[in-house]
Amino acid sequence: MMRFLICDDHPLVRRALRSQLVENWPGCTVEEAQDFLEACEKISAGFDLCITDLLMPGEIAVEGLRALVSKAAETPVVVLSGSLSAMNEGDILTEIGALKVLSKQLSNEALLEEIAEALRTSSTRELKKKAKPLSKHFSPQQVRIANLIAAGKSNKEIAIALDINPATVKSHVETMLRKIGAKSRLEIAGKVHLFQRN
Repeated sequence: MMRFLICDDHPLVRRALRSQLVENWPGCTVEEAQDFLEACEKISAGFDLCITDLLMPGEIAVEGLRALVSKAAETPVVVLSGSLSAMNEGDILTEIGALKVLSKQLSNEALLEEIAEALRTSSTRELKKKAKPLSKHFSPQQVRIANLIAAGKSNKEIAIALDINPATVKSHVETMLRKIGAKSRLEIAGKVHLFQRN
């Protein structure tokens, strides 16, 4: 079940966002916080996504956001603000570590799509953390073959690209399938694409 944390000092904003989340992710749990301090206390419980305002009473925006992201651990933080003048958007993403920076001026449809994208991005990041890199499974040559498989190349095309015998490619592919417990080349390609996504 999806879990969200909304942090905003305006009750009407929290209520409207809660309504949108519940409508689009039926059965989800939505917790609320009215400032960074309360959000920092709640976020340790673990959420799929934290959506927070930037400018709120009690703390300077940069310090409050930094504290929240620090406490968030595995919970991705999206900034939703009516004014980003307090900080540069790039700083929020790189220095502070927020996942996304969104404007409150977005339409409901655009906002929900951005939230859905944030959930997909954080899910991919989590899979990457748990998954072993290709080099942990395959030899350097097998990594090259895996990348060519992901590019849609046939065994013959891979053999030409790497200047090896097609039978050698076939043997490598069979070994690779066995190493990762896969049944098809598509699963090899899937591992490659996982590590290529942002």
